[in-house]
Amino acid sequence: MDIKQQCITEYLTRGTGYRKLAAKYGVSRTTINKWVMIHQGIHNLPPTQKQQKYYISSMNSSKQPDPERQQDFDEALKQKIALLEKQLQWEKLRADALDTMINIAEKQLNVSIRKKSLATNSTRNKKGKSLHHSANDLPTVGLFPAGLPQTTKKKICTTGK
Repeated sequence: MDIKQQCITEYLTRGTGYRKLAAKYGVSRTTINKWVMIHQGIHNLPPTQKQQKYYISSMNSSKQPDPERQQDFDEALKQKIALLEKQLQWEKLRADALDTMINIAEKQLNVSIRKKSLATNSTRNKKGKSLHHSANDLPTVGLFPAGLPQTTKKKICTTGK
């Protein structure tokens, strides 16, 4: 008989507890509990007296919240909700400000900044000029020490692609 079957048998016939079985066989008590529950379900066995006692006692001992603790908890939740509402309002204002800045930049620079949902092969401005550049067309960034060779300087793309 394997360990699983021995644990199930000892629990159901002798009433040995999960902790004792776990110590005896070197298997966690939750694993043994699952084995027993599955075995009982497969074989349509009723719960043992120990199981009934446990489930009934746990249902009867459901704790009623302490009114003072509940009030403190409610107050803390209200404060957190108020804080989150302020943060949400701030983020909405920030999003509106960024949206306005993008709109102004697009009008002044005559360049589409926002990503289009359906991308095309090339983006052109109102005059028909392509806005995409190759890496060779871009200016170098002068953030490197003067002693480095020109090829190590990074190039940037200001159009977003």
